[in-house]
Amino acid sequence: MRKNWYLLLLILASFQWSCDTKKLTENEANLPLASSVANELLVVMDSTQWESELGEKIREIYGSDIPGLPQPESAFEVRYTSPRHFKGFMKHYPNIVFVTTIQDNSRDSRLLRTYFTENSLNQMKKNPDMFMFPLENEYARGQKVLHLFGQTEEELLEKLNNNENRLFNYFHEFERNRLSKRLFTGRPNKKISQYVQRKHGFWMEFPVGYEVAIEKENFIWIRLLDPEVDKNIWVGYKEYENEDVFEKENILKLRQEFAQPSIWGNDSTTYLKTEPDAPVHMERINFNGSFAVETRGLWRLNNMVMGGPFLSYTFVDEATNRLYYIEGFTYAPGKNKRNPIRELEAILWTFKAGEAKAPANNASARENQEPAGTGTTN
Repeated sequence: MRKNWYLLLLILASFQWSCDTKKLTENEANLPLASSVANELLVVMDSTQWESELGEKIREIYGSDIPGLPQPESAFEVRYTSPRHFKGFMKHYPNIVFVTTIQDNSRDSRLLRTYFTENSLNQMKKNPDMFMFPLENEYARGQKVLHLFGQTEEELLEKLNNNENRLFNYFHEFERNRLSKRLFTGRPNKKISQYVQRKHGFWMEFPVGYEVAIEKENFIWIRLLDPEVDKNIWVGYKEYENEDVFEKENILKLRQEFAQPSIWGNDSTTYLKTEPDAPVHMERINFNGSFAVETRGLWRLNNMVMGGPFLSYTFVDEATNRLYYIEGFTYAPGKNKRNPIRELEAILWTFKAGEAKAPANNASARENQEPAGTGTTN
């Protein structure tokens, strides 16, 4: 394994592109800005292959529906162009995938091969395990580019089938980071973040407008109450006991344990629950360095016609032996849910447990007051 990694590093080091990457770095400030439209991805590949099983797999990886939403909404808006038409505004797409098969001799494939030097093509022939190469700021600032390649269509298709999550996450994580910068640059809601850290021992970033709705021992609900899109973040925590908590039914029980007494209100007649007739999608992931289970599904109120999608992460902070359940959910009747749930996801990923460091100015008397909207019950 170590030998294979060393070989891969040598290949990447010798991988030469037709453009002068050093010059690109020096002139990066002169590049146009990538399009700011979120969740768009452009695929550049042979027109015949776009209609084949290979193109279908690309569409499946990047254009499949996001799990846990009430209506079908794709993860990315996938656009296609041939290499002959890849010019002008198309070079400003924020996310671009080039797909090349080395042995194909079509006009499009020959044009795609011009993106590689002869040395690069020879290296790919000698090393069939190599099938992807990432770039940033290739044609525009704030842009992610991914080259996918193989000797034949069948060979590349096999690589795609075996690396679906890796390929998806390359752009998904970038979109989340891009959104996070947009949410928190300029006017982050430091007052809420510092209050949460002081009272509950963890740190999370919030955009302006979020306020504490309900707070109890080991629980806090923070909300952006908007008449069109109601966005909510809540965190519950308790002492960690054993790994059985990460089983599906136990995560849903944990969710109900925290949510039922606190959302919506303090009486037991109206409360939030997991929609029993909708599928719940769970995936084991690395969440900011910790093992976690990501859960996506639908919520509803038990006695009202009100519901929507939720996204959560269940994990343990080993330093404090705390089991955390953190969730974002939205209520947006008649609206698309992809963008609100993506915003909540970006907020959740700012979570830092334990002694997370707040900004340097967190000691002022004004910032140490309780934030507006606090609905404490303890």
